[in-house]
Parts: sequence; C-alpha cells; structure tokens
Amino acid sequence: MAVTPAATTTDFRAIFEAVPGRYLALAPDEQFTILDASDEYLRAANTSRDDVLGHGLFDVLPLEAAEADAPGVRSLFASLDRIVRTHSGDSTPVQKYRIRRPEEEGGGFEPRWWSSTSSPVLGERGELLYIIHRIEDADTRVEELAAAGKAVADAVAGMPSASVRTVLETIAMQARSMTHAEYASLGIGTDPDKPFDLWVFVGMSRQQADAIGRHPRPVGVLGVIAREGRTLRIRDVRRHPASRPMPRQHPEVRSFLGVPIRFRGRQVGSLYLGNKREAEEFTESDERLVEMLAARVGVAIETARLYHEAGMEGAWLKAVVDQMPEGILLMDAKGHITVNSSMLDLSSGDTGERDPFGNSILFDIRRPSGQRVPPARHPNVLALSGQITRSEELRFYRKDGRGIPVLVSATPVRDGDDAIVGATMFVQDISTLKELERRREEWASVVAHDLKQPVSTISIGAQLLAQRFRDSPEVLKTVNHIQAAAVRLTHMIDDLMDASLLEARSMKIEPADIDLGQLARQIVERSGHAPTEVRVSDHLRPVRADPHRVEQVLANLISNAAKYGEPGYPLVIDVRSDTDEAEVTVTNRGRGIAADEIPRLFDRFFRSTAARRSGQVGLGLGLYVAKGLVESHGGRMWVESTPNETTSFHFTLPLSASSKVMA
Repeated sequence: MAVTPAATTTDFRAIFEAVPGRYLALAPDEQFTILDASDEYLRAANTSRDDVLGHGLFDVLPLEAAEADAPGVRSLFASLDRIVRTHSGDSTPVQKYRIRRPEEEGGGFEPRWWSSTSSPVLGERGELLYIIHRIEDADTRVEELAAAGKAVADAVAGMPSASVRTVLETIAMQARSMTHAEYASLGIGTDPDKPFDLWVFVGMSRQQADAIGRHPRPVGVLGVIAREGRTLRIRDVRRHPASRPMPRQHPEVRSFLGVPIRFRGRQVGSLYLGNKREAEEFTESDERLVEMLAARVGVAIETARLYHEAGMEGAWLKAVVDQMPEGILLMDAKGHITVNSSMLDLSSGDTGERDPFGNSILFDIRRPSGQRVPPARHPNVLALSGQITRSEELRFYRKDGRGIPVLVSATPVRDGDDAIVGATMFVQDISTLKELERRREEWASVVAHDLKQPVSTISIGAQLLAQRFRDSPEVLKTVNHIQAAAVRLTHMIDDLMDASLLEARSMKIEPADIDLGQLARQIVERSGHAPTEVRVSDHLRPVRADPHRVEQVLANLISNAAKYGEPGYPLVIDVRSDTDEAEVTVTNRGRGIAADEIPRLFDRFFRSTAARRSGQVGLGLGLYVAKGLVESHGGRMWVESTPNETTSFHFTLPLSASSKVMA
C-alpha cells in the first residue's frame, strides 16, 4: 500500500507539539513506514529523526537483535495489522523490550516496559490515510510491583486471622484500584466441600455481605482458579461453562478476572475481580499486573507465620506495607496508628486538632475545591465507625504547604465476631494523572477558544442573510437552521471552556447577596418553559453566590427537566433555606433515570440512555459543569429518581453572612 498524499502533506510536527507524548505517524504499508516522530518518542528510544524517517518501524525499532521476534514485537505487529484490516483503534498490553542505551551511558541494552495505543486516521471515503501510534511507559509501576514481590522474605504459611484480614483487604483494594474493578475479593483455601478458610471482599457494603450469608466455596468459576490453578479472564462470567448461579442477593457480575495465588508451586489462595469500570472486559495488561500482585500476596502469606512465631508481627506488617507502591495506614480500634507506610509521606505534622478518639490529627485533608475535611470526616476515622470510603478524590497538604492529589479508600477491619478491631486506609498519589488532565483541559480550552471566532462569524453571517432575504420563506428557513445550529455549537463551546476552567480550578466566581426565590422566578420567565411552578418557602434568607453562575446552573436543570419530562406535567421548583444553606429542587415527571446510571450522571461527557435516545444534541458536560459550579460556591448537588414517576435534582448554596447573623 502506497503512502497517501494526505499523509505526506500533514504537519505531524504541529500535532505532536499540541498534544505532548511519545508518538509516531506510520504509513499503512507493509513496512509501516515512519512518516514522523515526536521529540519525546525520539528521546525515549534514544534515536534521532534522521535515523527513523522513511524507514519501516520494525527496521529501526531500537531492539537488541535477539529481541526481534520477542512476544512484544509480535504483539505490536499484530496490533498494527488489525488496524489495517479493520480500520479500528487497537492497543498492546504492557510488554518487556530491550532498548539500546546511548554510547555515552555505556552502550548496550536496557530493559523497558512499554504498552502502546494506535489510532487510524481515515479519509473522506473511509480510506486509511495513516496511523498515529502512541507509546506509554509502564516502567515505574512494573518495577515497583516486581521489586515488592522480590523483597518479601521466603517462609512458610500461616497468620493470625485479624492480621491476615488487614493485609489481604489492603491488597484486594490495591488490585481493584489498579484494574478499575467494581468488586475485588480474595479467598484462602481450596477444599470444594467447605467455604474458603478466609474470605475478604472490597466493593460491597457490610449489609450486602450479610444478606448473601456465608463465605462461598471454591466451586464453579471460583473453583477453576482455586483448585485448578488457572488464570481466567472472561468477558461475561455468566456464560462460562463452569459458571454457577449466584445467591439472589449478590450484585450482578459480568466481566471477571481470577488469578491463583501460589508459593513454591503450591496453591494457597485466589484473587478475584469483577466488573471492569467503563469497559466491557479486563485487559491483558490487567491480567499481567494482577498476576504479579498475586505472586507478592503468596510470599506475604507464607512470610507471616515466621514473623508471628518470632514475636515480630508488627515488624512483618510494617515490612509488607512498606514494600507496596501506594500509601497505607493501619489503625487499631481506638484510632491509634499501628503501621504507617513509608510511601505515605503526606503528614502535615501535629495540627493541634483531635479526632473523636482524642488522637492528634497529623493530616491536613481537603477536598479538590480546597475545603478542609473536618477530622471527624477523615476516611480513616469514618472507617472506625463502620463506613467505607471508595476511591474518593482528596488532597493531602504537606508541611511545606504543597497539596498532593490522591484517591483514598478506607474500610473497617473486623474480627471473627464482626466487631471492628481497626481500620485500613489506602492512598494512591494521582499527581501524574492530574497533570495529564490539566494538559488535556488546557488543550481543550485553547481549541474551544479558537472555535468561538468562526462560530461567531457564522452567526453574524446568518443574521445578515436573514435581513437580506426576509421576504424569501425558503431561504429564511435554511438561515434559521444555521442560526439554531450556531447557538447549539456556542453552548457546547461554552460548556467545554467551563469544564476546562473547573478542572484547572480557575473558574471565576463573583459572589453577591441574592434573593434566590426572586432569581428563580426571573430565570423561569426568561427560559420560556411552561408550565413551571415556583414554590418559595416563607422567611427565605439571602444566599452568597454569583447570580450569573446560579442562573447557568438552574437554567440547565430546567432545560433538562423540560426536555426529558413527560409532556403536559408541570415542572416544580422548590426554594427553601435552613440555618446554614439554601436548597433548590427541580422536579419533573417522566421515565426517570436508571439506578445504575445515577453514580455516573455528573461525570464528564456522560450521557444517560434517555438522553442518547432522545436525539438531543449534547456533549454530556451540562451536569458536570453545573455540579462543579455549585461546589465552587461550597454547595452540593445530587439527584433522586423513581422510575416512571418523578426525578428531582437538588443543589445547595451557602447563606450570606448577614443571613447567618439574623438566624
């Protein structure tokens, strides 16, 4: 296949500079000829642009000769070949390569762990013009996992129940976080005639677990891993030949990944993951990472007994926790920190505050908005009262004032009588991910800003055409379509820019004391959506908020309620206030929102099934922006929906200082 003219005239350099990363532009020919390369790729591969341009990818890939037929190379060729045949994007799992080291650094080759994502670029007639190939570096995560597995000592099995549960729950949380699974569980035991000797789970509430009842037995799909020692990665576990019906109270599980835990070739347990979030199935990369983690779990279980017999259980816990690549905090039932991972270097020092147990508060924890989290609401403190925190985004502020963005999960630790004997908190530093998000949002903001001028030109041109051809109904009809499309596009661009400002924490809020009831009535009048009933409680007090941004939020909720509500039924807007805040509720009657969609309703670019089926044009940013604006004021937003009855969106705003004094 020849290199297309479009590929030879494309300014790849400008594209690569706009979107930083390790990129190659490849021709879809037999050699996958390199058309251009980003500077970051050239640095990572220790090569130059002159040495690669015009050559086939596999002719210049800087590999050791012995690696030319390695699994990673074969996997990469197969991925690119699939793109040529299907014209669809493809990716490769994390693979080990041996990359040439610069001569000034001693020459030779060094191991690298890379994965790749490749995307086809198609022409107007659907022909494949070129392939954008992106390399992602997985060195840090793989090396941390591998080093942790080697660092744990070689010993024999056994551990006290509570301590085993603490460590295994932590590892299950880590596996769930790495693979973005909804559920994770870990079972110790292989006898099919009795339940697992030890069973821990993450993702289900204590009430769900109690409703299910006793621990499962290693039979069915669980038994394939536990007794046969086979890894299973299944798109839909319900259709697997070995699948057995789950208890009626068990949450539905579709995608499944099960990995055996071994030590010296002997089966000691199994790690199970269910429901890959935002994807149909777990990937090969997920499978490899969990297998490496499982190897570490086996060593940890075997090592435990040796440390316990030597009276060094605390030292064992500290050693295991310190080897894990994420921060971990273990507490006893009175809130005393018993083990604090060396990775959890997020202490701000003694803040002078005390938690509900009387212990010093060592962490300055805040929400992404900058609002401080009270000590009684810290995830580790909540866990000691039985509450579970799952992947909540927070910021830990260090002594130097630097805020570290993290994902925090916390869960209580229970003994055999279900009494809480401690808590564990798992902290994942997401600074790198947030920086990537910042760059993406910055790029999106630039794109949205640059789109405003041409859209404005289109809108002005349409207005001039409407004036010139006001006596021609056919022309006016077309011009009206153009104007309506320009208005919709303007709203989308505004949403995109607002989303970028929210992500960058740069949203400008100009608060003033406002009468929320009066503002709600004015917004309803301007919106033109009828019928709408506005109900304002007596003695409503002023709020402190930006009236323009409040109108943006309320107008979005009213528009959505009108679009997706049942025709003929009025919208109802309730406005009330209490001692600290005012609450606005927008209610409509209609099909409602599916329960499984509510947790994602405020996510970026998410559109519900009803929205997609309605034919309404949108980016799925309206509710994300609305919630962000409310939270920028220090308020909250949530939704309640009963299928085929009513749906209510609520948001709160803080009262003005004068209102609180009056109260």
